[in-house]
Amino acid sequence: THRKRSSFEASHGKNNFSLGDRDETGAVEILVEGDAMGSNYKVRDREICLVSRVMGRMAFVINTHKSLDTGEGFAATHYNAIFRNPQTNEVIRELEFEDSYEKIGSYYIMTHQVVNSTEKGQVTTTEFNYSNIKLLEPAVV
Repeated sequence: THRKRSSFEASHGKNNFSLGDRDETGAVEILVEGDAMGSNYKVRDREICLVSRVMGRMAFVINTHKSLDTGEGFAATHYNAIFRNPQTNEVIRELEFEDSYEKIGSYYIMTHQVVNSTEKGQVTTTEFNYSNIKLLEPAVV
């Protein structure tokens, strides 16, 4: 659930976790107490499928709909993010992502992404293609 690597203890060691309700898809809510960002999660099978946070004047929920099981973890391939005003609950922006990965060496690298953004009724689609990807060779010292 983080874009930077840190240990669970460093990120969440002071928080208390409890199980919430199971939804109609079988996902179980994980409630977090003591987190300054008001985080909640849902876990389905062995995978985090929802992250909900409040960060200042912005609240967001990320829902993972499909993912790639790499054998060592999961990479989301279809997910959306909904941004709201935490005081009014008004939707500010919605993003929907479709990501494709290619295994290069021992790594799964994103090679294609389509982002559909909806803001104030306006829909914008942005597509990213990454090609000619090569792993860097280790430097000889």
